[in-house]
Amino acid sequence: MAPRGMLGEGSLRIRKLKKLLFLKLSRVLGLYNGVVFHSTSVDEKNDIDEHFGKNTLIEFAPNLPGQFHGGRVVGSKVKESGRLKLVSVARIAPEKNLNYALELLKEVSGQVELNIYGSIYDHGYWKKCSGTIKSLPENIRVHKHEGVPHQELYSILGKHHFLILPSPGENFGHIVFEALSSGCPPIISDNTPWKELQKQSAGWSIPLNDKNSWISALNECVNMDQSRYDLISVATEEYAAKYLMETESLELTRKMFAIE
Repeated sequence: MAPRGMLGEGSLRIRKLKKLLFLKLSRVLGLYNGVVFHSTSVDEKNDIDEHFGKNTLIEFAPNLPGQFHGGRVVGSKVKESGRLKLVSVARIAPEKNLNYALELLKEVSGQVELNIYGSIYDHGYWKKCSGTIKSLPENIRVHKHEGVPHQELYSILGKHHFLILPSPGENFGHIVFEALSSGCPPIISDNTPWKELQKQSAGWSIPLNDKNSWISALNECVNMDQSRYDLISVATEEYAAKYLMETESLELTRKMFAIE
């Protein structure tokens, strides 16, 4: 059984009562007794222990990352101070928190373009987002696109300066790794495994309750010139390459599926 981040605090906030009631009943009834859980991080192991008990059978294997792209020519993305191209690649649903990003843009200066790629999973939530889009100032332009085929993802990321994803939780965040390996620095919440972005000069991971830091980061991105952006973009690719070299995900996944 692979929770895939659904036991995390951020995911459980959505329809919280219904989810917690199910988890409580399933533990009391022993529905998952003898089931081996797949944990991809220490945090996820702790979540499994919390909801199913310390004696739960758990196998640890980090997520397998996607393809490393890399090799983008420095300066291939033009970055002028005062202009910013953002991209969001995620389904349209409360758990991806798109409306939070839209509300932030009301406080951002300069000329900003946000392209949203994703299928609408929750039409009520998209209606809310659409209302926020209509209330944005004239310096903010937002365009909605359908979900993007994976083979086109690298090209799309390569046309934008930064990925924005303020989700309350990600088990791994495959789109974050795709952005890193494409030289498109991510601006994300701190509820993902990618907690060292600032330390690596590869983007931002910011608490959702710190709205001012989000706005500050976005304004810094707007004001960034070509030379500064190129440094961050290169550092972003290097961080993705370093992760690939150091991860043991493939070996641990093979070990996990060898269990009888």
